[in-house]
Amino acid sequence: VFKRVAKWGDGWLPFSTDPQELANGRAEITKHAKEIGRDPASIDITMFAPDTMFRTKSEIKAIADTGANGSVVWLQGGSADELTAELEALAGDLFG
Repeated sequence: VFKRVAKWGDGWLPFSTDPQELANGRAEITKHAKEIGRDPASIDITMFAPDTMFRTKSEIKAIADTGANGSVVWLQGGSADELTAELEALAGDLFG
């Protein structure tokens, strides 16, 4: 998988619960990209995890520390008002 991502992919979107798995994958993609003369930074890595995971600043930092470019954050709200409140709370925690 990592060789194919390095050779043909624009990115890697692993489904995982372990930031170390993400870090290991990033290292493998970087290795294979360099072997074929591709800039590893041109490959986007975004963490995709189960619902309710990676929603705090420390959890998002752990993902960023792996070299990932981003993370999918699942929203829990069922209405526009709930989603707005949730986004405001997440933004306050993550960026405040």
